[in-house]
Amino acid sequence: SASPVWPPTGIALAALVVLGYRLWPAIFFGVFLVNLTTAGNLATSFGIAAGNTLEAVCGAWLIVRFAGGTRAFDRAQDVFKFTLAVMASAIISAILGVTSLALGGFADWANYGAIWITWWLGNVTGGLMFAPLIILWFVAPSRRWNRAEALEVILLGLLLLALGEIVFGGWFPISAKNYPIVFICGAIVIWTAFRFTQRETATGIFILSALAIWGTRHNFGPFVMETENQSLLIMQSSTAGLIIT
Repeated sequence: SASPVWPPTGIALAALVVLGYRLWPAIFFGVFLVNLTTAGNLATSFGIAAGNTLEAVCGAWLIVRFAGGTRAFDRAQDVFKFTLAVMASAIISAILGVTSLALGGFADWANYGAIWITWWLGNVTGGLMFAPLIILWFVAPSRRWNRAEALEVILLGLLLLALGEIVFGGWFPISAKNYPIVFICGAIVIWTAFRFTQRETATGIFILSALAIWGTRHNFGPFVMETENQSLLIMQSSTAGLIIT
């Protein structure tokens, strides 16, 4: 039930920010059914669903109230407010979720802290990665690229895929030997940010993050640690820093 990679947080946040709070029952029943059919029992599934729903509602309210709602990415100060809203609301889900599992006997109280960190960071990164991506594609006006810009976007995409495969794909010895070269991908993201809009930048980071998750799970790249959970937590921390930047 605790995953360092958790996209539903961002999907739920974006849904409530864009479409309104009336969608909260869909989030609740979705989380409830997923947990009921995979792990835990009726009580733990209810507790986890309540935590995830409250997280989404509180996070969306904070974003709309203090960060400008769907315009949260227009100003730097609102980006930081958006980040704080995601981090604060994720605390609710982590507390209710891990406590429900511990009370139900599905998690050892001795491991409460480690499970809580995994839960919280997974939700935070999921919120930071997927909510901006969905919001920007949903509300941002369509941009007509001229031929030169279209070629530049294609070039950026190919370079990002190529560098992602070099770092995380396992095709080359440097990724198989886990050399710390992830910084080479940052130049492409910076290029995208200066030349295009937040929407294209968020899309590029999403592609890079997907490659990083796949590679890390297969023991390729610079984030490989002793266990898969440690590897993904370190990778997600790095991704969160890149997203905020």
